[in-house]
Amino acid sequence: MDCDTTALIDAFDMANTRGDNVLDLTDHCAYSLTAADSGEDGLPAVTDDNLVIHGHNATIERAPG
Repeated sequence: MDCDTTALIDAFDMANTRGDNVLDLTDHCAYSLTAADSGEDGLPAVTDDNLVIHGHNATIERAPG
């Protein structure tokens, strides 16, 4: 997946709808969440009990503000 927050959100959505249960984050990427996706959460809720996230030293952070 690209080092892009939109790509990260899209990957979560696809995992929930299609059952893509492995997400590989970009090595050493800093994903910055700048807006709420659902309520006050920055990412979609995970509905797949088997979701595996390979972090590869990436960071998911809420943007200041």
